[in-house]
Amino acid sequence: MTVSGTIIGYKLVNCTDGVACSLGPIVFDLQLSGSGLGTVTLDGGNDIAGISTSFTGTATVVPEPASLWLMGTGLVGLLLRKRWVANASQLT
Repeated sequence: MTVSGTIIGYKLVNCTDGVACSLGPIVFDLQLSGSGLGTVTLDGGNDIAGISTSFTGTATVVPEPASLWLMGTGLVGLLLRKRWVANASQLT
C-alpha cells in the first residue's frame, strides 16, 4: 500500500479550556509520502478485527508564506546593499 498526503497544523484561537476553538494561522505544513505493508485481520463474521501497518517514506516541512517573504526581502536587501557599495566605489 502507498500513502501520500498533507498534514496542516493550525494555531487554535478563541479557546476556553481547549473547547470551542477556532482555527488561526497555519503553523506548519507537512508533506508525506511512503509505502509499506498492511495486514487486515478478520473475525469469524468477516468483520475487520484489526489492522497492522508498517511504512517507510519521507516527510518534508513546507515553509510558511511569511518565512518565505522574510527570506526573500532579506535577499533583496543584501543585493541592493551590494549594488550600493559597488556604485559608491565607482564614484570615488
